[in-house]
Amino acid sequence: MILSAIPTLKPAEATPAQTQIPKERTGRLKVVADNPSYNGYVSCTLASNGAGQFNAQQNQAMQIKYTPGPGPFRINLLNCATGYKWLGASLLDKTSKLGPGGTAYAYLTAMNDSNYGSIACPANWGGPVRAIMWSIGPDDTISATWDVGGTTYDIGTVAAHTSTRATMFLATDYTAFANAYGSSSYTKARLVFEPIN
Repeated sequence: MILSAIPTLKPAEATPAQTQIPKERTGRLKVVADNPSYNGYVSCTLASNGAGQFNAQQNQAMQIKYTPGPGPFRINLLNCATGYKWLGASLLDKTSKLGPGGTAYAYLTAMNDSNYGSIACPANWGGPVRAIMWSIGPDDTISATWDVGGTTYDIGTVAAHTSTRATMFLATDYTAFANAYGSSSYTKARLVFEPIN
């Protein structure tokens, strides 16, 4: 009796894992201050000088959109009253040192080009402007970095002007900034992404 050979089953080929495409997230630009009485939102209306300002009304908050991933990246503005497209910063004080002990700071602002060009703030502020500088952590805290000659500085700490609530600065060292420009006029804060359901 002749036994037929048992066919060998070919192992199934592994299917390549599908690439996970990060889903865009939409939310509001929230301000969380060390002094809770100054908590609020970045306003969708810029100050007259083009700087970001903050208020307590959620319905006037700047709405933003971004794609999760490693930073730095751009943050898209969805409802900026003047039509600017990207969240940006303008480094006003370019002579002071960045980093620990430094008093250099930037205005939070808005712009139309990714890293240069058309911006809401006046050109006479003098410093460079950037938009590709943001990161958003697992707790939705928004951080920012500024690269100078290959050295990267954290510039994501917010110094919010408490008397007018009209201006927000980004500083590398809040204590040095406050000591130089008046600690009673500012409160330390951070920017936070607040999801819109």
